Amino acid sequence: MVTATTEPDEAIARITAGESFDVILCDVMMPTINGVELRNRIEGHAPDQAARIVFITGGIVKPEVRALLERVPNAWLEKPIDIDGLRDLIRRRVRGAAWIPSSPAV
Repeated sequence: MVTATTEPDEAIARITAGESFDVILCDVMMPTINGVELRNRIEGHAPDQAARIVFITGGIVKPEVRALLERVPNAWLEKPIDIDGLRDLIRRRVRGAAWIPSSPAV
């Protein structure tokens, strides 16, 4: 099942209420908070869920985005998203396969 939200506070509320996800795709740059801040808030309530976040970014060439991603061990994907690579990443995650943190996921 796929669950979607565009509201960081809703994502935090769902996870703190006990919802669990195999993979959480999260954009790095959002209007209200950045993805790393969202991850850090989730980590305070559910570290296992914070570890399941895969960041999506179109701004990896920007030093501020790269600096954000280097602060956390999560994997990331660059836009435009390679759909086959995303499917493979999700399959590996659902099966429990590990990937190398702090690097592109595909």
